[in-house]
Amino acid sequence: MNINRNANQLRVCVGDRQFGLKEEDQMALSMSFDTVIRPYFTPCYRAHMVPANLDLWDYDTVKQAWQAIHDSVKNKKMPVAGCAEGVWDDRTRDQFIADFVAWKAGGFPK
Repeated sequence: MNINRNANQLRVCVGDRQFGLKEEDQMALSMSFDTVIRPYFTPCYRAHMVPANLDLWDYDTVKQAWQAIHDSVKNKKMPVAGCAEGVWDDRTRDQFIADFVAWKAGGFPK
């Protein structure tokens, strides 16, 4: 398998067959829990959720609770107030939702 990246195009070659990926698929490939999703969850945000059995730093927990986390963030119920970093503004919330959806679309890469 060979992967070629150009400005707005990703071509994957397997043997003599080539496959092009759409931009949204390219974005999904670059999403991972460790590098993109987990950094959104500060130590304080995590501490608020651990008592509810939701460890935001645990890959399997976040993957399993994807829909609940998605809906809570979208409805401005997460992150909760009480941390020095505050709650997310609309821009941060929208970016998280976009990244979170791309992470799921990419197959939940770790």
